[in-house]
Amino acid sequence: MTTFVPVAVSALRQRLIDEMEIRRFGREMQRNYIRDVGRLATFLGRSPDTATAEDVRRFQLHFASIWQRQF
Repeated sequence: MTTFVPVAVSALRQRLIDEMEIRRFGREMQRNYIRDVGRLATFLGRSPDTATAEDVRRFQLHFASIWQRQF
């Protein structure tokens, strides 16, 4: 039997989850989005809700360069 232990979820993360559920994203898609928002936060060194359009563009370019090196 698996025991569920509640974990505190930030308001921003909960909003993201709610938005994805409204749009009927599957569990794997939700997991991927949450992972990538976490990567964005790490890249920025701050909360992703403070990101500008330019920050997101820099993150996408950074991520694309890493992706290309892997293949």
